[in-house]
Amino acid sequence: MSLRLSTSLRCVLRRRLPARPCDNRRVRHRHLDHERYTPAAIDDVIARGRWADWADLRRAMQMEAFLVDRIEDICHARLQDPCAQRHHFWMHYVRAHRQRGAA
Repeated sequence: MSLRLSTSLRCVLRRRLPARPCDNRRVRHRHLDHERYTPAAIDDVIARGRWADWADLRRAMQMEAFLVDRIEDICHARLQDPCAQRHHFWMHYVRAHRQRGAA
């Protein structure tokens, strides 16, 4: 069985979204509580953050040992979803970070 799309639907599917303007402002995540990383804030940074947000989370993780466990818990909850690639990445990063610390 083949699916035939109407011409108008094909045009809509081909249309690309306009590129976002590149600005260097950091995302103010709604769950940050006085710049501490709550579980919701970490999930938000991983799922929606940009490179600079990830770098901040990495720095905080290296300074605060409890964040490693918190990040692992958050990522572990999303491992069943194969589309949650960002969470998979952070889970691998946390595990590698732990192995380096143990060595």
